[in-house]
Amino acid sequence: MAAVHRFQSESFTATKWSTAEGKAKFANQLMAFIGADFPENKFTNTFYNRLHNCFSFIAHTDKPGFIATFFTCTEDKLDFLRQIARSPCYGSPEFTHSDVEKLVRAAVRSIGYVDIYQAKLAREKETQEKADLAMLRAKYECPEVSIPPKPIPDQQTVFTKAFRPTSVTAPVDVQFALFG
Repeated sequence: MAAVHRFQSESFTATKWSTAEGKAKFANQLMAFIGADFPENKFTNTFYNRLHNCFSFIAHTDKPGFIATFFTCTEDKLDFLRQIARSPCYGSPEFTHSDVEKLVRAAVRSIGYVDIYQAKLAREKETQEKADLAMLRAKYECPEVSIPPKPIPDQQTVFTKAFRPTSVTAPVDVQFALFG
């Protein structure tokens, strides 16, 4: 899935805090990270510190939480890619990485990463559902032993049996002694 997408520094505007070369390096690192299926060993602290300030990811305040939210399964990765693909890319490139966001967003869309991960997720779900179905068939459609299910009693039957008075044989004079 590793699609090569190289950004050049000429595509970016330097800020007071980041050079155009630094922006290009980050954009290329992000695209390589996505293309390699989000390997945790490539998710460095420096990379995280920049990424969580882009694409409206600001609400994530620590690296382990970011990883747990976006990189533990295909569905989470799809959410990550959707957020990039839908990002409004706020700000001015003289002060933010909005120029990086716009070009990465365009690259994610043009490569079709959202569609790729939607298809991958659908295949995973289908595989899991087929495995579940096979397990349930093995459990309930065993041809050697056919045990009919026990009938489920209706409420009236259950109530009547539970609260039916039992007949106790007692001497008659005991009843008279108790009641009169």
